[in-house]
Amino acid sequence: MSVTATARPLREALAQLATMSDELGALSLYLDTGAEEGGRSGPSRGEIALRNALSELRSGVRSAGPRARWSALERRLDELEPALAELVGPALPGRGRALFAGLSGGEPRTLTTRHHVGSVAVLERTPYLMPLLPVLEAEQPYGVISVSGDGVRALDLAEGVAEEAGWEAFDIASGEWRRMVGPAAANPARQRTSAAQVDLFRRRLEAHRERAVADAVAPLVGLAEVHGWTQVLLAGEPSRTEPLGRDWPQDGPPLVTAHTLLAVTLSPEEVRRVAEPLIVEARRVEQCDLVRRVLDGAFSTASGAAVGLGDVLSALAEGRVQHLLMDPTVRHAGSIAPDGRLVRAGVVPAGARPEELVEEPHLMERMLERALATDAEVTALEDPARGELVAHDGVAALLRW
Repeated sequence: MSVTATARPLREALAQLATMSDELGALSLYLDTGAEEGGRSGPSRGEIALRNALSELRSGVRSAGPRARWSALERRLDELEPALAELVGPALPGRGRALFAGLSGGEPRTLTTRHHVGSVAVLERTPYLMPLLPVLEAEQPYGVISVSGDGVRALDLAEGVAEEAGWEAFDIASGEWRRMVGPAAANPARQRTSAAQVDLFRRRLEAHRERAVADAVAPLVGLAEVHGWTQVLLAGEPSRTEPLGRDWPQDGPPLVTAHTLLAVTLSPEEVRRVAEPLIVEARRVEQCDLVRRVLDGAFSTASGAAVGLGDVLSALAEGRVQHLLMDPTVRHAGSIAPDGRLVRAGVVPAGARPEELVEEPHLMERMLERALATDAEVTALEDPARGELVAHDGVAALLRW
């Protein structure tokens, strides 16, 4: 079963993979081809890196034992050879690719994305999902609303693809709105009358456009709900976008205002190429604001947030995390207590003995699983927002209580 790793299917895929487990082990393979967006790439350094990672994994499993697990891995890799050949071959699109398969059998799951995921091989009881977290953040669906002199155009952008979502033309064809043409210019006195009529027409036309934009707010909010937009880029001259920005509901997706004119003749793909960098920058600004809000909350008497590994792990154990913020480049090791609690390396929780702790080399991965299991929102931070958490182990959270 193959699926493109996009925001909507990826959310579902993450939820499904988070519930997958295999006592022998779940194999997670990631390949980065280095191909440009939408391109295809055959054998590459990414494939070599994945083969090397697989070789290290096999050696590690063989030396760690038990023999049954190593034998199951070798047998499963033999069975997966056709799927692996497809994973590294030129037929699949996109830069990043991933394959997940349980050693006990079953159909492997393949994901592809236009984003970087690295080339790694991991064998754990559950799939290794951390490389997909930044992809989920980067592929959040958003909308573009462009206001021009001709009308309001809406586009849906998700999965790296832009599609038309709606169009509301400014209907000025009725007799009421026909341009009032003045008399011939031979009479200077009548020239002033003609100019006044043209000015009146322009004012009435702009008033009509303003009302049309205001009337379009409700349908556009409906489009945002249907398409699941997390942000909306509002483009056009300020005088024309202002009515929409003024009436946009506070509980609607955030508006990103750009004084960029997107001509109606631009194709959806051309609009995407203009809009995407603006949305990326807006997302980074929003992440910085969110991190600062979390830090302010964590150090206030309200205690509506937690920062640092210890406090966030405690909040996750109690199911109090509403929104988990993680620096996906940070790696932490830790342990799992007999009661399932996650603790950082070197910490022995109350009620447990050191010899009872099970080492956990991928502590951040386990945190991601706990967050998903409790329906918490998870954000993979980018620069510069993750720089705000360098002194706090790269993790923070908004709390439910």
